[in-house]
Amino acid sequence: MSVLFALMSSTVLGAEASASQNIEAATPVRAADSVPDRRLGSLESTTTSTPPVVATVSTSITTTTLVPSTTVPSTTSAPVTTNTTTPTTTPTTTIPAGPTPLEIEAARLPRDVVVEFAGVVSFSFGASAQFDATPVTREDCIRQAKTSPLKIDGLYDRNLIAQMTHRTFDCLTSAAGLDTVAPTALRRWNGAAKWGFGSLADQVSAEAVVVAYCESKGFSPSALTGSNGFGYAGLFQMGSTEMARFGEPGSSRFDPVDNAVGAANYFIYQYRNRAGWGGWSPWAVVNTNFDDEVNNQVKVPVLPRFTSTDPEFRGRPGPELPAWAVDPWSWFVPHYNGTGCPFNGGRWPGASALGG
Repeated sequence: MSVLFALMSSTVLGAEASASQNIEAATPVRAADSVPDRRLGSLESTTTSTPPVVATVSTSITTTTLVPSTTVPSTTSAPVTTNTTTPTTTPTTTIPAGPTPLEIEAARLPRDVVVEFAGVVSFSFGASAQFDATPVTREDCIRQAKTSPLKIDGLYDRNLIAQMTHRTFDCLTSAAGLDTVAPTALRRWNGAAKWGFGSLADQVSAEAVVVAYCESKGFSPSALTGSNGFGYAGLFQMGSTEMARFGEPGSSRFDPVDNAVGAANYFIYQYRNRAGWGGWSPWAVVNTNFDDEVNNQVKVPVLPRFTSTDPEFRGRPGPELPAWAVDPWSWFVPHYNGTGCPFNGGRWPGASALGG
């Protein structure tokens, strides 16, 4: 398995974030100031007050310092040393495995550091840092999605559902090559300028959270695990025929992860075949061309890059993305009863920071 990892600060959104993830890896990790920013800024803008990135390591970590740097702080009992003189050969720092978490402050992480590790590493990240993992293959993406936590105290949690949706779409669309495609750049709406999207995969990940939220009425348990009167079911309201074609073998529409994977596969197929609406054409909360008795209630696309084709609202753009769709690790995903879905020309209410 090959995985690209990057640490980033969240100075753009500037809100408290909290998340954790178990990831299998056996390839290098590079500090993010040497890669393009993806929505959350770069390490260079991080201050020394940045909350630490904590990694519980089940195997050894080896860091290779490519430029002179200061010592990386650690809570492990094992000694940690770095070469602070101009090296004639590439210096290496090895941190043995152990039960005590390794703690590294993102603000003090040396520039151009490559971290090599193998096995399973559990990461949690605080207010100003994000651990960004982009597995290269579809299989890696699906395996990662299957480990996503979705419930708290046995109940589906809206933020966890949003995080899984965002991560799954980001991973699968990146594996399909959309991480090399520029985000939407229109005169009236520019994804990079508005949110700092580094690629179309970044943008689609946020859009997927909005589409799923609207389709499932705010990630309601009844929608996640049931079907409506028209035969559509689950997180993205997938039909049985569509799920049979785009879902993974043995998957269920009533499983949120399976539904998200099937929807991502469906989106990628539509995108590649240029079926319209940027790949979102099957979903009526985006595609305003539907004119049946149910879907004609949608007057305006719920995504800002599109404009309405409804005769009464023709040309009206969709509402701006809510912050909780762009970064569900930092912003509270609201209850549907208090928010709804603005497909009639309204706007999303202001977002609230998690822990705020």
